[in-house]
Amino acid sequence: MVSSYSPSLRLELMATGDQSGTWGTTTNTNLGTLLEQAIAGVLSVAQGDVANLTLTATDGASDEARNMVVNITGAITAARNVVVPTAEKVYLAKNSTTGGFAVTFKTAAGTGVSVLPGTSQWVYCDGTNVVAGLVDLQTLSLTALSPTTTDGLALGTTSLMWGDLFLASGGVINWNNGDVTVTHSANTLAFAGASSGYTFDAAVTLTNTGLHLLDTDASHDLIIAPGSNLTADRTLTVTTGDAAHTLDISGAPINVVIASGVYTPTLTNTTNVAASTAYECPYMRVGDMVLVSGIVDIDVTAATTVTLMGMSVPIASNFATQSNAGGAAAAAGVALSAFAIEADVTNDRVSFRGVSGSGTANSGFSFSFTYRII
Repeated sequence: MVSSYSPSLRLELMATGDQSGTWGTTTNTNLGTLLEQAIAGVLSVAQGDVANLTLTATDGASDEARNMVVNITGAITAARNVVVPTAEKVYLAKNSTTGGFAVTFKTAAGTGVSVLPGTSQWVYCDGTNVVAGLVDLQTLSLTALSPTTTDGLALGTTSLMWGDLFLASGGVINWNNGDVTVTHSANTLAFAGASSGYTFDAAVTLTNTGLHLLDTDASHDLIIAPGSNLTADRTLTVTTGDAAHTLDISGAPINVVIASGVYTPTLTNTTNVAASTAYECPYMRVGDMVLVSGIVDIDVTAATTVTLMGMSVPIASNFATQSNAGGAAAAAGVALSAFAIEADVTNDRVSFRGVSGSGTANSGFSFSFTYRII
Protein backbone atom coordinates (compact mmCIF):
# COMPACT_ATOMS: atom_id res chain seq x y z
CA MET A 1 0.00 0.00 0.00
CA VAL A 2 1.07 3.60 -0.61
CA SER A 3 1.97 5.82 2.34
CA SER A 4 0.07 9.09 3.03
CA TYR A 5 1.32 12.29 4.68
CA SER A 6 0.09 14.38 7.59
CA PRO A 7 -1.48 17.72 6.46
CA SER A 8 0.47 20.13 8.69
CA LEU A 9 4.01 18.71 9.08
CA ARG A 10 3.98 16.38 6.07
CA LEU A 11 5.15 13.35 8.09
CA GLU A 12 4.99 10.02 6.27
CA LEU A 13 2.10 7.84 7.49
CA MET A 14 2.83 4.22 6.59
CA ALA A 15 -0.03 1.91 5.68
CA THR A 16 -0.67 -1.09 7.89
CA GLY A 17 1.87 -3.90 7.15
CA ASP A 18 3.81 -1.63 4.77
CA GLN A 19 7.62 -1.22 4.63
CA SER A 20 8.37 -4.53 6.35
CA GLY A 21 11.99 -4.54 7.42
CA THR A 22 12.50 -0.85 6.50
CA TRP A 23 9.87 0.98 8.55
CA GLY A 24 12.55 1.95 11.10
CA THR A 25 14.19 4.25 8.59
CA THR A 26 10.91 6.07 7.93
CA THR A 27 10.16 6.32 11.63
CA ASN A 28 13.61 7.73 12.39
CA THR A 29 13.13 10.33 9.65
CA ASN A 30 9.72 11.29 11.00
CA LEU A 31 10.83 11.53 14.63
CA GLY A 32 14.51 12.38 14.46
CA THR A 33 14.49 14.79 11.53
CA LEU A 34 11.08 16.14 10.62
CA LEU A 35 9.51 16.54 14.08
CA GLU A 36 12.75 17.96 15.45
CA GLN A 37 12.82 20.46 12.60
CA ALA A 38 9.20 21.46 13.33
CA ILE A 39 9.84 21.90 17.05
CA ALA A 40 13.37 23.35 17.15
CA GLY A 41 14.46 24.00 13.59
CA VAL A 42 15.92 27.37 12.61
CA LEU A 43 15.89 28.43 8.97
CA SER A 44 17.83 31.39 7.65
CA VAL A 45 17.03 32.17 4.05
CA ALA A 46 17.60 35.21 1.84
CA GLN A 47 14.43 36.86 0.59
CA GLY A 48 16.07 37.57 -2.75
CA ASP A 49 14.26 40.92 -3.17
CA VAL A 50 11.41 39.20 -4.98
CA ALA A 51 7.71 39.94 -4.59
CA ASN A 52 6.96 36.51 -3.10
CA LEU A 53 9.47 34.09 -1.60
CA THR A 54 7.72 30.72 -1.33
CA LEU A 55 9.17 28.38 1.27
CA THR A 56 9.70 24.81 0.08
CA ALA A 57 7.33 22.15 1.41
CA THR A 58 8.20 18.48 0.79
CA ASP A 59 6.30 15.41 1.95
CA GLY A 60 8.36 13.13 4.17
CA ALA A 61 11.64 15.03 3.74
CA SER A 62 13.40 18.03 5.19
CA ASP A 63 12.17 21.38 3.79
CA GLU A 64 12.08 25.13 4.59
CA ALA A 65 8.47 25.57 5.66
CA ARG A 66 8.61 22.94 8.42
CA ASN A 67 11.09 24.94 10.60
CA MET A 68 9.86 26.58 13.79
CA VAL A 69 12.02 29.72 13.35
CA VAL A 70 12.10 31.37 9.94
CA ASN A 71 14.74 34.11 9.72
CA ILE A 72 14.52 36.14 6.52
CA THR A 73 17.78 37.81 5.48
CA GLY A 74 19.27 39.77 2.59
CA ALA A 75 18.77 43.25 1.12
CA ILE A 76 15.33 44.25 -0.14
CA THR A 77 14.24 47.44 -1.89
CA ALA A 78 10.51 47.30 -1.08
CA ALA A 79 8.05 45.52 1.19
CA ARG A 80 8.13 41.81 0.34
CA ASN A 81 6.21 38.60 1.09
CA VAL A 82 7.18 35.19 2.41
CA VAL A 83 4.64 32.52 1.42
CA VAL A 84 4.12 29.52 3.69
CA PRO A 85 1.95 26.41 3.05
CA THR A 86 -1.79 26.76 3.65
CA ALA A 87 -1.63 24.33 6.56
CA GLU A 88 -1.95 24.74 10.32
CA LYS A 89 1.41 25.56 11.88
CA VAL A 90 3.16 27.95 14.30
CA TYR A 91 6.17 30.09 13.27
CA LEU A 92 8.53 32.49 14.95
CA ALA A 93 8.95 34.91 12.06
CA LYS A 94 12.01 37.16 12.04
CA ASN A 95 12.80 40.00 9.63
CA SER A 96 16.59 40.39 9.44
CA THR A 97 16.59 42.03 6.03
CA THR A 98 18.33 45.32 5.27
CA GLY A 99 16.78 48.26 3.46
CA GLY A 100 14.18 49.20 6.07
CA PHE A 101 11.14 47.38 4.69
CA ALA A 102 8.58 45.05 6.27
CA VAL A 103 8.22 41.40 5.33
CA THR A 104 4.74 39.89 5.35
CA PHE A 105 4.31 36.21 6.21
CA LYS A 106 1.23 34.91 4.38
CA THR A 107 -0.36 32.04 2.53
CA ALA A 108 -0.61 31.97 -1.25
CA ALA A 109 -4.26 33.01 -1.37
CA GLY A 110 -4.79 34.40 2.13
CA THR A 111 -3.77 37.35 4.25
CA GLY A 112 -0.73 37.66 6.47
CA VAL A 113 1.15 39.45 9.22
CA SER A 114 3.63 42.25 8.52
CA VAL A 115 6.90 41.94 10.43
CA LEU A 116 8.89 45.16 10.69
CA PRO A 117 12.63 45.20 9.95
CA GLY A 118 14.72 44.10 12.88
CA THR A 119 11.79 42.53 14.73
CA SER A 120 10.38 39.07 15.43
CA GLN A 121 6.76 37.96 15.82
CA TRP A 122 4.95 34.80 16.75
CA VAL A 123 2.49 33.95 13.97
CA TYR A 124 0.53 30.91 12.93
CA CYS A 125 -1.35 29.65 9.91
CA ASP A 126 -4.94 28.75 10.71
CA GLY A 127 -5.36 26.76 7.55
CA THR A 128 -6.41 29.80 5.52
CA ASN A 129 -4.46 32.89 6.61
CA VAL A 130 -1.40 33.75 8.65
CA VAL A 131 -2.44 35.62 11.81
CA ALA A 132 -0.68 37.18 14.79
CA GLY A 133 -0.01 34.68 17.53
CA LEU A 134 0.19 37.18 20.41
CA VAL A 135 -2.24 40.00 19.59
CA ASP A 136 -1.54 41.86 22.86
CA LEU A 137 2.23 41.82 22.34
CA GLN A 138 3.21 45.14 20.81
CA THR A 139 5.74 45.72 18.07
CA LEU A 140 9.31 46.38 19.19
CA SER A 141 11.70 47.44 16.45
CA LEU A 142 15.24 48.72 16.56
CA THR A 143 13.95 52.31 16.69
CA ALA A 144 10.41 52.26 18.13
CA LEU A 145 8.02 50.51 20.51
CA SER A 146 4.55 50.93 19.05
CA PRO A 147 1.05 49.49 19.52
CA THR A 148 -0.51 47.43 16.78
CA THR A 149 -3.22 50.11 16.33
CA THR A 150 -3.40 53.83 17.15
CA ASP A 151 -4.63 54.44 20.71
CA GLY A 152 -4.52 50.69 21.23
CA LEU A 153 -2.25 50.55 24.29
CA ALA A 154 -2.01 52.44 27.58
CA LEU A 155 1.29 53.00 29.35
CA GLY A 156 0.37 51.75 32.80
CA THR A 157 -3.04 51.82 34.50
CA THR A 158 -4.74 53.84 37.24
CA SER A 159 -3.53 51.29 39.79
CA LEU A 160 -0.29 50.06 38.21
CA MET A 161 1.93 52.99 37.26
CA TRP A 162 5.42 53.34 35.85
CA GLY A 163 8.14 55.13 37.76
CA ASP A 164 10.43 57.74 36.25
CA LEU A 165 10.54 58.77 32.60
CA PHE A 166 13.99 59.51 31.18
CA LEU A 167 14.30 61.22 27.80
CA ALA A 168 17.45 62.05 25.87
CA SER A 169 18.45 65.57 24.86
CA GLY A 170 16.22 66.70 22.02
CA GLY A 171 13.40 64.38 23.08
CA VAL A 172 9.86 65.18 21.92
CA ILE A 173 6.49 64.47 23.54
CA ASN A 174 4.05 64.45 20.64
CA TRP A 175 0.25 64.33 20.90
CA ASN A 176 -1.85 63.29 17.87
CA ASN A 177 0.87 63.60 15.24
CA GLY A 178 1.90 67.17 16.04
CA ASP A 179 -1.31 68.69 17.40
CA VAL A 180 0.61 69.64 20.57
CA THR A 181 4.31 69.00 21.14
CA VAL A 182 6.86 69.57 23.88
CA THR A 183 10.42 69.58 22.54
CA HIS A 184 13.61 69.64 24.56
CA SER A 185 16.85 71.40 23.72
CA ALA A 186 19.70 72.42 26.00
CA ASN A 187 18.12 73.97 29.12
CA THR A 188 14.92 74.72 27.18
CA LEU A 189 11.45 73.26 26.67
CA ALA A 190 9.53 74.47 23.60
CA PHE A 191 5.73 74.14 23.51
CA ALA A 192 4.02 74.15 20.11
CA GLY A 193 0.50 73.67 18.79
CA ALA A 194 -2.41 74.07 21.24
CA SER A 195 -4.15 76.75 19.17
CA SER A 196 -6.83 76.90 21.89
CA GLY A 197 -4.21 77.74 24.54
CA TYR A 198 -2.86 76.09 27.67
CA THR A 199 -4.89 75.84 30.88
CA PHE A 200 -3.90 75.13 34.48
CA ASP A 201 -6.35 74.26 37.27
CA ALA A 202 -4.19 75.85 39.97
CA ALA A 203 -1.74 78.71 40.43
CA VAL A 204 1.63 78.40 38.67
CA THR A 205 4.54 79.02 41.02
CA LEU A 206 7.75 80.45 39.59
CA THR A 207 11.16 80.07 41.22
CA ASN A 208 14.71 81.36 40.71
CA THR A 209 14.71 83.26 37.39
CA GLY A 210 11.03 84.24 37.38
CA LEU A 211 8.75 84.56 34.37
CA HIS A 212 9.92 85.58 30.89
CA LEU A 213 7.32 86.33 28.22
CA LEU A 214 8.27 86.70 24.55
CA ASP A 215 5.76 88.10 22.05
CA THR A 216 7.40 87.49 18.68
CA ASP A 217 4.94 89.55 16.64
CA ALA A 218 4.67 92.43 19.15
CA SER A 219 0.88 92.52 18.86
CA HIS A 220 -0.28 91.30 22.25
CA ASP A 221 -0.75 92.76 25.71
CA LEU A 222 0.85 91.72 28.98
CA ILE A 223 -1.80 91.96 31.70
CA ILE A 224 -0.86 91.75 35.35
CA ALA A 225 -4.22 91.07 36.96
CA PRO A 226 -5.29 92.10 40.49
CA GLY A 227 -3.69 89.86 43.06
CA SER A 228 -0.49 89.19 41.08
CA ASN A 229 2.61 89.28 43.25
CA LEU A 230 6.01 90.51 42.21
CA THR A 231 8.45 89.40 44.90
CA ALA A 232 12.20 88.83 45.18
CA ASP A 233 13.82 91.91 43.55
CA ARG A 234 10.32 93.31 42.69
CA THR A 235 11.31 94.32 39.17
CA LEU A 236 9.07 94.13 36.12
CA THR A 237 11.08 94.47 32.91
CA VAL A 238 9.23 95.30 29.69
CA THR A 239 11.24 94.96 26.47
CA THR A 240 10.05 96.40 23.13
CA GLY A 241 12.43 96.11 20.22
CA ASP A 242 15.90 97.09 21.41
CA ALA A 243 14.77 99.32 24.30
CA ALA A 244 14.36 97.88 27.79
CA HIS A 245 12.23 99.79 30.29
CA THR A 246 12.26 98.77 33.94
CA LEU A 247 9.54 99.45 36.49
CA ASP A 248 11.22 98.97 39.87
CA ILE A 249 8.94 98.60 42.89
CA SER A 250 10.99 98.91 46.06
CA GLY A 251 10.16 97.85 49.58
CA ALA A 252 8.38 94.77 50.80
CA PRO A 253 6.52 92.41 48.46
CA ILE A 254 3.64 94.41 46.96
CA ASN A 255 0.62 93.72 44.78
CA VAL A 256 1.16 95.42 41.43
CA VAL A 257 -1.67 96.22 39.04
CA ILE A 258 -1.30 98.40 35.97
CA ALA A 259 -4.49 99.13 34.03
CA SER A 260 -6.21 101.93 32.14
CA GLY A 261 -9.47 102.59 30.34
CA VAL A 262 -12.43 104.89 29.90
CA TYR A 263 -15.89 105.01 31.49
CA THR A 264 -18.94 107.28 31.55
CA PRO A 265 -19.74 108.03 35.20
CA THR A 266 -23.19 108.02 36.77
CA LEU A 267 -24.06 111.42 38.26
CA THR A 268 -26.34 112.02 41.25
CA ASN A 269 -27.78 115.54 41.61
CA THR A 270 -27.85 115.84 45.40
CA THR A 271 -28.04 119.52 46.39
CA ASN A 272 -28.60 122.67 44.28
CA VAL A 273 -28.14 120.83 40.96
CA ALA A 274 -30.94 121.19 38.41
CA ALA A 275 -29.26 119.04 35.76
CA SER A 276 -25.90 117.45 34.96
CA THR A 277 -24.31 115.67 32.00
CA ALA A 278 -21.48 113.13 32.12
CA TYR A 279 -18.99 112.41 29.33
CA GLU A 280 -16.56 109.60 28.71
CA CYS A 281 -13.64 109.91 31.14
CA PRO A 282 -10.21 108.28 31.05
CA TYR A 283 -8.74 106.62 34.12
CA MET A 284 -5.46 104.89 35.02
CA ARG A 285 -4.78 102.48 37.86
CA VAL A 286 -1.40 101.76 39.45
CA GLY A 287 -1.54 99.37 42.36
CA ASP A 288 -4.51 100.35 44.53
CA MET A 289 -4.55 104.00 43.39
CA VAL A 290 -6.77 105.30 40.56
CA LEU A 291 -6.45 108.63 38.76
CA VAL A 292 -9.59 109.95 37.00
CA SER A 293 -9.99 113.09 34.87
CA GLY A 294 -12.59 114.52 32.50
CA ILE A 295 -15.32 117.07 31.90
CA VAL A 296 -18.85 117.26 33.35
CA ASP A 297 -21.63 119.80 32.73
CA ILE A 298 -23.38 121.14 35.86
CA ASP A 299 -26.47 123.38 35.81
CA VAL A 300 -26.94 124.80 39.32
CA THR A 301 -30.32 125.86 40.69
CA ALA A 302 -29.14 128.99 42.53
CA ALA A 303 -26.00 131.12 42.53
CA THR A 304 -23.61 131.32 45.49
CA THR A 305 -25.28 128.37 47.17
CA VAL A 306 -23.85 125.24 48.76
CA THR A 307 -23.82 122.59 46.00
CA LEU A 308 -23.33 118.81 46.16
CA MET A 309 -23.18 116.25 43.31
CA GLY A 310 -22.22 112.58 43.40
CA MET A 311 -20.13 110.72 40.75
CA SER A 312 -19.51 106.99 40.41
CA VAL A 313 -15.95 105.66 40.18
CA PRO A 314 -14.58 103.35 37.43
CA ILE A 315 -13.31 100.67 39.83
CA ALA A 316 -15.36 99.98 42.96
CA SER A 317 -13.96 100.95 46.34
CA ASN A 318 -15.31 100.54 49.86
CA PHE A 319 -14.40 104.02 51.14
CA ALA A 320 -13.61 104.33 54.83
CA THR A 321 -12.99 108.11 55.18
CA GLN A 322 -13.45 111.26 53.12
CA SER A 323 -9.69 111.39 52.58
CA ASN A 324 -9.74 108.18 50.55
CA ALA A 325 -10.36 110.42 47.52
CA GLY A 326 -9.24 113.94 46.65
CA GLY A 327 -9.29 116.34 43.73
CA ALA A 328 -10.81 119.50 42.30
CA ALA A 329 -13.10 120.75 39.54
CA ALA A 330 -13.28 124.21 37.98
CA ALA A 331 -15.19 125.98 35.19
CA ALA A 332 -13.23 128.39 33.03
CA GLY A 333 -14.69 131.90 32.87
CA VAL A 334 -17.21 131.36 35.66
CA ALA A 335 -16.47 133.51 38.73
CA LEU A 336 -16.11 131.73 42.06
CA SER A 337 -17.12 128.42 40.50
CA ALA A 338 -15.03 125.49 41.81
CA PHE A 339 -15.57 122.25 43.68
CA ALA A 340 -13.54 120.09 46.01
CA ILE A 341 -13.78 116.37 45.28
CA GLU A 342 -13.77 113.92 48.21
CA ALA A 343 -14.87 110.38 49.07
CA ASP A 344 -18.55 109.74 49.83
CA VAL A 345 -18.28 107.04 52.49
CA THR A 346 -22.01 106.33 52.58
CA ASN A 347 -22.45 105.71 48.86
CA ASP A 348 -18.92 104.55 47.87
CA ARG A 349 -18.57 107.24 45.22
CA VAL A 350 -16.96 110.69 45.08
CA SER A 351 -18.73 113.97 45.85
CA PHE A 352 -18.30 117.35 44.17
CA ARG A 353 -18.76 119.77 47.10
CA GLY A 354 -18.61 123.59 47.02
CA VAL A 355 -20.46 126.88 46.57
CA SER A 356 -21.93 127.70 43.18
CA GLY A 357 -20.65 130.70 41.27
CA SER A 358 -22.29 134.05 40.65
CA GLY A 359 -24.47 132.70 37.83
CA THR A 360 -26.78 129.77 37.18
CA ALA A 361 -25.94 129.07 33.56
CA ASN A 362 -25.01 125.50 32.62
CA SER A 363 -21.19 125.25 32.82
CA GLY A 364 -18.58 122.69 31.83
CA PHE A 365 -16.23 121.72 34.65
CA SER A 366 -12.82 120.16 34.11
CA PHE A 367 -11.92 117.84 36.97
CA SER A 368 -9.25 115.49 38.21
CA PHE A 369 -9.21 113.30 41.30
CA THR A 370 -7.35 110.37 42.77
CA TYR A 371 -8.84 107.70 44.99
CA ARG A 372 -7.75 104.56 46.76
CA ILE A 373 -9.29 101.13 46.16
CA ILE A 374 -10.21 99.64 49.50
